[in-house]
Amino acid sequence: MKRALAIGLILCMFGFAGFAQLTGSWSANLNILPAVGLVNTTLALKYTVAGWTVTSTAKFTGAGSATLTFGASGALGPLTVTGNMAFDGTPAYVSADIKAALSFAGIDGYLQVKHKAAGDYGCQTGPSMLYTVYAKAAPVTLTVNFNDCCTGIAFKDLTLTLTGLGLCCGVTYDVTFYFTKAGFGYFELTAKDIFPICCGISFDAGVKFETDAKTVTLTPKFAGFGEACFELYADIATEGGVGEDLYLNAIRIDGWKIKCTLADCNYVEFVTFLSPENAGLYFDPVPFKPGEFEYIKLGFCGPGCCGGTYSVDIAVYFDNAGGLFGISRLGANMSIPVMANFTVKVGFATPDTLTLGWTFTF
Repeated sequence: MKRALAIGLILCMFGFAGFAQLTGSWSANLNILPAVGLVNTTLALKYTVAGWTVTSTAKFTGAGSATLTFGASGALGPLTVTGNMAFDGTPAYVSADIKAALSFAGIDGYLQVKHKAAGDYGCQTGPSMLYTVYAKAAPVTLTVNFNDCCTGIAFKDLTLTLTGLGLCCGVTYDVTFYFTKAGFGYFELTAKDIFPICCGISFDAGVKFETDAKTVTLTPKFAGFGEACFELYADIATEGGVGEDLYLNAIRIDGWKIKCTLADCNYVEFVTFLSPENAGLYFDPVPFKPGEFEYIKLGFCGPGCCGGTYSVDIAVYFDNAGGLFGISRLGANMSIPVMANFTVKVGFATPDTLTLGWTFTF
C-alpha cells in the first residue's frame, strides 16, 4: 500500500503540467534462481518546462527499503542551478542540497548548500548543514567548507591545490595544502613521470607531511603497455617503514589483462592474477570467487531487430579445484531490445544463478 501511495504521489506531482512532455523509465531486476524474488525496481520521471528539468526517482528493493528523490535543474540568469531532496519509504525527509554554478573569464565556481536530517558533515547527531565554496582557475583550485551543527556556521576545512606545474624534462607536479578548523592538516607534493627507465615505464612519487607523520609513496606506471590492449596490475614491494628504514625490494606483479577489440563493440578479454587476493586493489567489485584466479570473456553486440543495440558477454572462470580444464563456472549477461523502448536483460552463472531484468522507457 505504501509503495502504491508513493508512486501515486510522484505521478500527481507531474499531473498539473500534463504528460505531453513527460518522459521516464521503469526498470526492474528479479532473481529467478535459486529462488524467485525482487532485487530492485526503479521508476524515474522527467519533465522539462521553460528551460527547467524536474525529475523524480523512486527505488524499491526486495528487502523492503525505499528511497524517493526529487530534483530540479536549470538556468537562473548566468547561474546554473541544481537541487535535490530525498526521502525514505516512510516517507520521512532524509536530505536536500542546492548548488549554483558560474563560469566566467576562465574561472569556474559554485556555491553548494547541503542538509541532512541526521548527523553528518562533521556533526555527531541531529540535523547538520554543509556550505561549500569552490573556485578553479588553472592551475589553482580552492575548496572551502563551512558546517552548521545547529550551533551556528563555523569554518570546517580548506583545500588548495595547484595542478600540472612544470618542473623539467617532461616531469610535472601537483601541490596540495589542507587546513581544518583545528589548524594545519597536511601538505602533499606529487611528482609525475619521474625516473623513466625504458619502454614507457616510469614512476609517480609523492610525499605527504602531516602534523605527526610523513608518508612517501612510489607508484609504477606502465604507459608503454597500458596504452595498447595490455594492462599490467603491479605495485611496489616494500620492507620496513614506520620508524625504520624503508627498502624497495621489487616491483610486485599481481596480474594482467589483455583485451583485443575485434570490431566496434566485439572483443575478447583475458584476465589472469598471480595474486588473486590482491584483485580487490584493481577491481570493484572483484570478479573472482574464492579460489579463482583467471577468466576469459567474449563480448558481442549488434543492431537489435526493433531498434537499439543488443549486447552479450560470456565469461569462463578458472580455478585449481580439479574441474574440467580447470573451469570453475560459466557466466553470461545479455541485453536485448525487444521493442524500440523496451529492453530485456538476462544474466546467469553456473550452477544455479539466473536473473531477469528490463527497462521500459517512455
